[in-house]
Amino acid sequence: MKTFYKIPLYLDMDGTIVDTASQMDYIFNNYFVDENHWRVPMTDGRYDKSSSDFVELECKLDQIPGLFSYHIVEPMVGALSVIEKLVATGAYDLHIITTAPWYNQSAWTDKIEWVQHYFGRDPESPFYKKVHLTHNKHQVIQNEGILIDDRSAHGAGLWDNPLIGSVWIQYDYNNLVWDGKLETILLALAERFNAYDGVGQPPTRDLFHQVLKNDIHEKHHDEDDFTGITNDFPENVSKQPWEMLYT
Repeated sequence: MKTFYKIPLYLDMDGTIVDTASQMDYIFNNYFVDENHWRVPMTDGRYDKSSSDFVELECKLDQIPGLFSYHIVEPMVGALSVIEKLVATGAYDLHIITTAPWYNQSAWTDKIEWVQHYFGRDPESPFYKKVHLTHNKHQVIQNEGILIDDRSAHGAGLWDNPLIGSVWIQYDYNNLVWDGKLETILLALAERFNAYDGVGQPPTRDLFHQVLKNDIHEKHHDEDDFTGITNDFPENVSKQPWEMLYT
């Protein structure tokens, strides 16, 4: 097991390790009034499905206070168990990188609390002091690093850069999900990485493509294709939900 170098592995939150889309679906189907107009159950100024007190809000969907709380949004299927396996390989230096809505102060705190709730808050946590909140994910690109993100937005797509050996994997494309091909690929990459033990080791990007060489699937679309929200929306909504997010 390597102790001197690990593969930088950055994980997006919403739509990658957090099932935010299901809650967005629920809000659209139950609390939508008009574009950027909601009638939402709230407790102490925060979204609360169990509350009988409804509040009229004029804001974008991602600006609803409390939307990103661990009380509201759950992990993607398989995310926690696979991340635990990745930690056990010793091959990865794990980080969280996520965008929080600029006009939703609660989201910034809620995202940190979500990570601490599911992965711990002490130094033994794989994400201890390694959570990056930014609207510019390309500014955090690591040499020979990997980003797993469901969208190319906010610079995520720029991680796919052969000049510095970095890779962008688009989550939920061609079964690249935690309970699908993604687990197999990441564990196989870790095994190849550890086998070299620092001697004659190829770049991470080369190792990654070695793992994929017998697989017809690509690692991302050529263009952004966010399909996490799948229901049909009222005709008076002029924008798709993902166009309303993180502005």
